[in-house]
Amino acid sequence: AVGDLVSLLLLIKGLPSSYQRDLQEDKPPLWRIAGTTRASVRAMMVGVEGIRFNKSKMEAAITDDTLATEMADVLVTRGLAFRKAYRIVSNLAREARERDCSLKDAACALSEDAIAPLTVEEVSELTPQGAIERRTALGGTAKSAIEIQFSKARALLA
Repeated sequence: AVGDLVSLLLLIKGLPSSYQRDLQEDKPPLWRIAGTTRASVRAMMVGVEGIRFNKSKMEAAITDDTLATEMADVLVTRGLAFRKAYRIVSNLAREARERDCSLKDAACALSEDAIAPLTVEEVSELTPQGAIERRTALGGTAKSAIEIQFSKARALLA
């Protein structure tokens, strides 16, 4: 499809020089793109229909290490520059690796000054589910954002 798109773009680029003849040549790439897209959507539908998720295994695989970005985001929402927030969280992550423990355990083991302006209580309260629900912007992962996207897609398909 990308190759056919490039063919079309090159064809259009040359329009001023031979208008009538070039527009005869735009049909084959368009039909190939349509065919490829239709086949890709069908294949994707088969794949998506067959997906089965093992929720308990997925939940067991989540560790609090996935909350590093969330910790930095909390600091950024407080007005800290991202590079400073990143530095604080990366120091905490390094400490967790050295102690061979989770981010939350490392935060609890360190003094409040080492993880400031985060508090041990705030770090303890962070959860993967909370991080997901916090993203409510368009295209976000929160349940409310996804419902909006589904309703727009249903309206578009109707």
